[in-house]
Amino acid sequence: MVTGINLLPWRSSLRLEKERSFRRQILVVLGVVVIILVVWHLVLRCQINTVIKQTTHVRKQLSLLQRRSQDKSGVKQERQKSEYIVGRIINLEKRRIELIRVFENLHRGMTAGLQLTQLVIKKDGAKLFGKANSMFGIMQLIKSFSQTKCAMPLVEKINRQGDEYNFVVLLSLRCI
Repeated sequence: MVTGINLLPWRSSLRLEKERSFRRQILVVLGVVVIILVVWHLVLRCQINTVIKQTTHVRKQLSLLQRRSQDKSGVKQERQKSEYIVGRIINLEKRRIELIRVFENLHRGMTAGLQLTQLVIKKDGAKLFGKANSMFGIMQLIKSFSQTKCAMPLVEKINRQGDEYNFVVLLSLRCI
């Protein structure tokens, strides 16, 4: 039988002390590593939160800009509509002035033996239907329109029925 006698007891206590020291060092290193990882995690979380806040802010700004651009395009469409309406009003006003000049010339060109039966206003002019006792009345009417240069008269038809002359005169408006 062999007995184990420890002849160097200080070595075993030293070894135990080294093992305890090593375990403490490992615990300290692990603690430091855990603290570093927690701090790193917190820093990354803060950075991620700031990036998320920035992206939400950028998205809000983008949606605001899109709404503004849509509003501007709506304003542009409204401006185009208003310009179209103003153009139509100007054209109607020009047309009104042309028609007033036609009626003024009708008043100047009317003679005693001339009678207008119908006035048809078209897009590009007017058509006069009437009766006259003589060709002189028709010629005076045509002459009054030719002198003012407001409407270009064109005799479409003249026919005689008894003592009267029926006529149709086309007026192509060219005022303004």
